[in-house]
Amino acid sequence: MARLTLLMLALLAASALYLLPGLGPKWEFVLMLRSTRLAGLILVGMAIAVATVLFQTVARNRILTPQIMGLDALFLFLQTALVAGLGPVGFAALPGTARFGAEVAVLIGAALLLFGTLLGRGAQDVPRMILTGVILGILLRALAGFLARVMDPNAFVIVQAETVASFSRVDAGLLPFAGLLTVAAAGTALGLAPRLDVLALGRPTAISLGLRHDRLVLGVLALVAVLVAVATALGRAAGLPGPADLSPGAPPGRIGPAQAGAADRDAAHRGDAGDRADLVRARARPAIHPACGRGIRRRAGLSVPPAAGTHPMIEIRNLHHRIGRTTILDDVTLRIPAGRITALIGPNGAGKSTLLSLIARLERMQQGRITVAGLDVERTPTDMLARVMAILPQNAIVHSRLRVRELVAFGRWPHHQGRPKAEDRAQVEAAIARMGLGDLADRFLDELSGGQRQRAHLAMAFAQGTDWLLLDEPLAALDLAHARRLMQELVVLRNEGKSVLLVLHEVNHAAAWADHVVAMKAGGIVAEGSPLQVIRTAVLNQLYDMPLRVECFDGRPLVLHHLSG
Repeated sequence: MARLTLLMLALLAASALYLLPGLGPKWEFVLMLRSTRLAGLILVGMAIAVATVLFQTVARNRILTPQIMGLDALFLFLQTALVAGLGPVGFAALPGTARFGAEVAVLIGAALLLFGTLLGRGAQDVPRMILTGVILGILLRALAGFLARVMDPNAFVIVQAETVASFSRVDAGLLPFAGLLTVAAAGTALGLAPRLDVLALGRPTAISLGLRHDRLVLGVLALVAVLVAVATALGRAAGLPGPADLSPGAPPGRIGPAQAGAADRDAAHRGDAGDRADLVRARARPAIHPACGRGIRRRAGLSVPPAAGTHPMIEIRNLHHRIGRTTILDDVTLRIPAGRITALIGPNGAGKSTLLSLIARLERMQQGRITVAGLDVERTPTDMLARVMAILPQNAIVHSRLRVRELVAFGRWPHHQGRPKAEDRAQVEAAIARMGLGDLADRFLDELSGGQRQRAHLAMAFAQGTDWLLLDEPLAALDLAHARRLMQELVVLRNEGKSVLLVLHEVNHAAAWADHVVAMKAGGIVAEGSPLQVIRTAVLNQLYDMPLRVECFDGRPLVLHHLSG
């Protein structure tokens, strides 16, 4: 990466020197007319192709192209405004090289401003960024159209000539500058190829595997801005049609109502949270359970977990989190013991998944402090945290067409950074075997059922080989047999010294398999402790606002759901 960065800086410096008066070679005499057209066509095609791949990787959409961001509309507006302001004579007097450099600079600056504003503070709202680009494109085209209608007819002819895509007027003197920028950006993109593969898995997975996702996305979009700006300015708005051009009846470069509605729906924020309630902590309840007595009888195959305190824990202090005006977490202070299976239980909207996401640095912390194994989550480099904890987010979705073995292999990324060794391949095969995926290892993910895909994502988390494993509703889509097998594997990991934190909606799974239970409601902690301390009738009735009864089965609490009342 350092060499690629130095190469790009050197090429940019050479480009800057080229712009100085008198230093540019007379390329008009080197390239004949046909060669000039061909060189321009190759550069524009290369820039658009690389920019499209990069943009689709960030947007995780195989249909969208960078044209949807409205940069071609900005170019159209710039040309129209220059002709309207300077007049035909003044516009023609502008030096070609200086104008090209200014056009590229303005387009890059506008794109970076748009990207940085919408993505620069951890929001990573790509759908909103796309929708904003579409709206700006429509607005700029409307302004350009208005200027064109009120300007002098001679000036209008110049605007048409400058904004219609054509390679017959490519200025040979601009080719070296455009070529340097294109090659530098494309070379940097090539160096980022292994990281782009991880980026395509989605933000939660990329962060879990140690990528600095937000920074990488901004860097990739900066490359997109450079490439699109060069292609647009060199080819005079030449480019590939975006999905908007496929909308029936929509003018070129604009988005149809169906696409705008879809983008709007994708950008809309969805979330729910319950009203605040009075929270009663039950941290020091006696270990005498009303139904199970003083202790839990160990079932065959379940060994006693290691003694507490032998591994670093997760510490959460004064954690607050809001979305808009809704409080999701309210002054949460908690210690999650290491070497244990800890289950987060509670009703929908309790803040369980948000708490897990903040621990896993998937969301930016607003107030409070979290440490994992002594490492501050906010200050520790994400690649270091990726070797300490792995996370399986809720509803993990991969848009790339991967085989099961390829997906699981990504779990080793934090250890080999794109250069796998024999040990990494062995860990991948072990994770595949652990989740019973041997007969599915060479099948594509889109050929599997929801439960089989869930097991593949779990295998990727296992392959990461971290001390902490964070799972958000891992039993979703799993049948009874595979749910039991997963929990048994988590017990094996715990006995090997690993620590597991998972969100569970089925309380009986927490009662049967967890060593430590944290009950949450309305953003706060209602109770925490062993299953005997937490899974009690009084606590659960308060937690779920419905009548429940807790009995004892095989030394563990068993929750009975009342179907009436």
